[in-house]
Amino acid sequence: MFPLPPEIWAIIVDKLAPPDCRLALPPSHEITKTLVSLSVTSKHLSYLAQPLLFKHCVYIDSLQRLECLDWGLSHALWRTYFLHGLPKHKFAVVKMFLAPFPDQDIRDKRKVANAIVILLAQIEGSLRRLVVDIPFRSCFPEDDMYGVRPLLRSAFLRLINLEEFVSVKDELYLDLGRAEDDPEQSETQVWSYWTNLRSLALYNTDLEDEDFLGGVVELPNIHTLVLIRCDSIRHGLPKLLVRLRRPLQIYLVNTAGGHDHDTDMVVAAPETLLHKEQFAVLVYRVDVPTMSDNSDIGHCQAWLRDKASDGVLWKFEDSTLLFGAMLLQSPQGS
Repeated sequence: MFPLPPEIWAIIVDKLAPPDCRLALPPSHEITKTLVSLSVTSKHLSYLAQPLLFKHCVYIDSLQRLECLDWGLSHALWRTYFLHGLPKHKFAVVKMFLAPFPDQDIRDKRKVANAIVILLAQIEGSLRRLVVDIPFRSCFPEDDMYGVRPLLRSAFLRLINLEEFVSVKDELYLDLGRAEDDPEQSETQVWSYWTNLRSLALYNTDLEDEDFLGGVVELPNIHTLVLIRCDSIRHGLPKLLVRLRRPLQIYLVNTAGGHDHDTDMVVAAPETLLHKEQFAVLVYRVDVPTMSDNSDIGHCQAWLRDKASDGVLWKFEDSTLLFGAMLLQSPQGS
């Protein structure tokens, strides 16, 4: 039996890659396990498989995996680059799922926070798509005895090249409590610094919060905003629509029962809105399927996590158009 030539192996390994729209394959996925096996089979197969792991399988769901990625980025890959001449961009982390707090509590997890700081400092230049499943509200500023929140806030502030971001557990709550000590001092939303952001999904944000409203309005490239189980729809959404200066698609996501509590949002759009191109801002309703246990929180968070990880969050084929709005001001640059 003759060995396959390297060119054939390259074609075979490349065929393992999932569609680029998918965010990150978990460690349990058959493709991930296959690529890991290939990476330790031979030097040549390792060179073919490792870049695919970094491109499609950066799924961090534990401190151990987080520390392994930190070490790999800072040691193993640099050694591979200098000794064997592999281009560094082959190992650039462009998309990632980040959930390194398995017990759903960040209060005494300074070690995890430090590892996140190290990781994000290494990939801030390349990272474009990020999903975080981190319970930031498990530790409020007044309870932060270990200084976890300032570490996390400083780490996420570095991600200025992000284009897509999803926060599964909350609205990326990284306030430090300074505004409570001084009402004149506002704490800007971290994601509002990411000026390249095009798509943003947040869980349970308050639509009347001034920092949220100001942050969305000032994002220069935002075109899709997904709000899961958000608060203050009745009063907050009109405030947002009045301030918008550029076209935007807004998706209000909840269970059917959750939507029914927001009576102003239940009615579908009138026929005049079927010509959607007439409107700069479109607001949609998306219903999350539920089981019999009536756990709206769990269903919505799981729905958001799975849709974002699979890369289909921004499609919304089953959405219902609620209404459209014109801009009161001309979009910037027109």
